[in-house]
Amino acid sequence: MKIFDTILLVDDDRIIIRLNTMFIKNEGLAAQVLQANNGIQALEIIQTNPAYEDGNNANLILLDINMPGMGGFEFLDKYIELGLDKKLDNTTIILSSSGRQEELKQADSYGIVEEYWIKPMKREKWMNLAARLQKQNNK
Repeated sequence: MKIFDTILLVDDDRIIIRLNTMFIKNEGLAAQVLQANNGIQALEIIQTNPAYEDGNNANLILLDINMPGMGGFEFLDKYIELGLDKKLDNTTIILSSSGRQEELKQADSYGIVEEYWIKPMKREKWMNLAARLQKQNNK
């Protein structure tokens, strides 16, 4: 059930990265899983990896909010500033361990954030996302 060409996991928590990578591979959700420890590394990957050369690829970014160097919101600011939101077809999901209302409101202020998930991610969230995106693609 491959839904995404590439999933980019952006999180400084190695356990979260490992668990999500295993789940994505086991469920066959993506052809490729890339990993970044912060927003700086994520931007480098997006700007240099061939998976992002063709804006028609279906890609997912799972983005943690609090990370050293460049956090999730700073990443989104730079991503938009560089025009990547217009160039690439990415679905962006914010990840948080807190679920604070301020974070949710800030995430909602970005037009490119699809969803806001509380860690750890549950299988149902993945399956609901997969079903919704498959339905959208079949229209």
